[in-house]
Amino acid sequence: MELCIVLALISVVTVMVTSFTVLTRSYAYKASRENGVRLSLNAIEHAFDTWVSAFDDVKNTFSANGNTLIVTYDDGTEEFLRFYNENKRFTCTPGKYELAIDFDVENIESVSFSIEGSNGTVCLIKCEVTYILEDGEEETIAFLRATRAAKKAVTEGGD
Repeated sequence: MELCIVLALISVVTVMVTSFTVLTRSYAYKASRENGVRLSLNAIEHAFDTWVSAFDDVKNTFSANGNTLIVTYDDGTEEFLRFYNENKRFTCTPGKYELAIDFDVENIESVSFSIEGSNGTVCLIKCEVTYILEDGEEETIAFLRATRAAKKAVTEGGD
């Protein structure tokens, strides 16, 4: 009889340890995934802000083409900030400022850029990032950056 009780207790303890291990692994995976998404979003936001700030001059013209943000200088040369959907890589062309933007991202589905403006003056540059949650659902966040040209236009129009 006592042997049966001991075996039953060992069985219960084994089930508890196994359940705890499974729950811990699940939590660790979820935390790791959330951390990867958070780090990727922070890196994209920082790269976007750094890149736009470097080229934010009333002499330059910004444009967007899906996953590519473009700055065009007075002389017609261009530089790009681009997200490659195929290999989940965020990079820029080396150019005037030699910006070191080149990194991979985790659990990011897509990045797209758009320009909001009037009369050829850029008012707002938007970077929309779609990422995947741990349950497989997609969520989108937008990073916005106003340019000096927009601030100047707002100031001139507001007086």
